[in-house]
Amino acid sequence: MKFFLHFFSVLFSVFLLSGCQLNSPETEKDNQSLTDKIWYWVETYDNNDLEIKPKKEGVFSAMFHGDGQVSFGTDCNSAGGSYVVEKNRLSFGSIHQTKKYCEGSQENEFLSYFSEVQNYFITEDGQLVLDLKFDTGGIIFR
Repeated sequence: MKFFLHFFSVLFSVFLLSGCQLNSPETEKDNQSLTDKIWYWVETYDNNDLEIKPKKEGVFSAMFHGDGQVSFGTDCNSAGGSYVVEKNRLSFGSIHQTKKYCEGSQENEFLSYFSEVQNYFITEDGQLVLDLKFDTGGIIFR
């Protein structure tokens, strides 16, 4: 009887410790790297050699909040929505935006690619890269 009691207590301890490790180190570290910072758009590119850069630097931004919400700044309106992170996978819910008209705005070019994001990584030099589905391109932030 003591053997079974000892066996199940060891098994339970291993179960608890492995559960703690699943949610801790890399996922939370990566999520913290993504959140609590304003990311400024550098460019969007695709595999058809399309390259879109902001006409006004430091205007287009994304801020990932710890509660699963994201805020976007553009050259005209503000926008926002929800996002989900699982390891390095990243997906966005529907994005809503204010509807002020601004001639020559790039906000549609900026916001249109977020529905195609599949995952993300942060480069050694601190850039955030959002990879598009099927390796068709990416969105780069600094």
